[in-house]
Amino acid sequence: MLVKKIVIYFAITACVLLVSSLRTYAHKNAELSFAFDMSATTPLLKPPYISGVIDDPTDPAATIGIVADVKEDGKLLAPNDYSITATSDNNLVVRDKNIIVLKSTGSIIIKIIPSGFGYSNISLTITRGKIMSTLVIYYASSAAADNPAATFWHTGVSDASAVVSLNSDYMVVADDEINALLVFHRNQSGLPVASFRYEDLCGLTDGSDGNYKEVDCEAGTRSFVHPEITYWSGSMSNGGKHFDEKPNRSCLFETAITGTGTATKFVYKGHYNDLRKQLIKWGDKNGYKLSSAAAYGMTPKTVEGFNIEGMIFAPDSTTMYIGFRAPIVPTTNRTKALIAPIQNFENWFNDGHPSGDPFIGSAIELDLGGRGIRDMLRLSNGDYLIIAGSSDEILNGALYTWTGKPADAPVLANTADVYALKIESALEIFNKGQSTGKVQVISDNGSDIFYNDDVKTKFLPDNFKKFRSDVVDIHHQ
Repeated sequence: MLVKKIVIYFAITACVLLVSSLRTYAHKNAELSFAFDMSATTPLLKPPYISGVIDDPTDPAATIGIVADVKEDGKLLAPNDYSITATSDNNLVVRDKNIIVLKSTGSIIIKIIPSGFGYSNISLTITRGKIMSTLVIYYASSAAADNPAATFWHTGVSDASAVVSLNSDYMVVADDEINALLVFHRNQSGLPVASFRYEDLCGLTDGSDGNYKEVDCEAGTRSFVHPEITYWSGSMSNGGKHFDEKPNRSCLFETAITGTGTATKFVYKGHYNDLRKQLIKWGDKNGYKLSSAAAYGMTPKTVEGFNIEGMIFAPDSTTMYIGFRAPIVPTTNRTKALIAPIQNFENWFNDGHPSGDPFIGSAIELDLGGRGIRDMLRLSNGDYLIIAGSSDEILNGALYTWTGKPADAPVLANTADVYALKIESALEIFNKGQSTGKVQVISDNGSDIFYNDDVKTKFLPDNFKKFRSDVVDIHHQ
């Protein structure tokens, strides 16, 4: 009887050991999955490449976070079924303790709070038993703004050059280095939430399909008669090492925009490529010698160059003001900015199918302290905001208000807050439909070095590129 009990005992023990062994074997060979969940992660972020800013209150990586799935053999793991560690290889940029990991069934949220500027590779490792899986986030952080609460950092591109408002939450931005319009949140840092590539639609002759040269889009404005319609223009300037004419830069095109945010839709309506030639003819007739300004070998970014950067409808809502960054006029005393008014613009443009040449009225000269026009914004009270900038990048930028009437002089606004910025465009800010007396200015930061690496932002991977927008007051000095 005793022998029989011993045999049964060892048989049971053997079965237990066998089951345990099988479980261990199965566990060792289980598939542990740890991957970024792109559908659950905010569209403002796209891991593994993430850019952040010190003390930015709307930095999506610090406030919203990155979502990753945690599964074993396709099944969601409970928080207690695994452990996780997070380490930074550069604690001067991100301290380990500032990598916040929030666990839930089947997923985790990773938030990153930078303490310095530069690069850090952040490793996240989950462990279940003896099985481990690791994700790496390639992180770049830049320095804090002087006033973080009034500054937003928009990533994915760096050379913001023109902007049109969709509403108080979203804007459409043109980058002069790529042939695309991008939808960004106005009050939130992060990537664009929608985009529209137009290079295959503009009849470009400089380059080939899939490899067109940049339009160098520098101006954008909305129709006051048809609010869904927006117009966009290239700089029409010389480009390249020899400063020769680039046909792609002469593109003036029209889009219809509906919706907002991730639901924004673009419809291409048409284009026109001869406005540069018409402006040169008009300028020559008015004594501005634009043929010489736009001649082969002439640098566009000088007081004697040729460069378009502003476009806005006049007070009559039918005349289109074309603002020149260069030349500064008149030719004998280069002190004033130049505007060419195209009369009855929308009827003439006709969705990019004009009949005949545009009628350009009398020239408008404005005293902007020796600066040219980088952009113009028509405010809700009927006045205009002029973003003035140096044609040759020597003078600091400035903001002016103007009635829009050719005989009236612009008035210098309080621009102490904008001298250090590289403003290319602006939007009015409203609160419950009422103007706040503030504007959101958009900067071109493509030549800035953000990460202490001596590399201009425009040459970095897309997710590390960024430009800033700042909220500033408009009031006169």
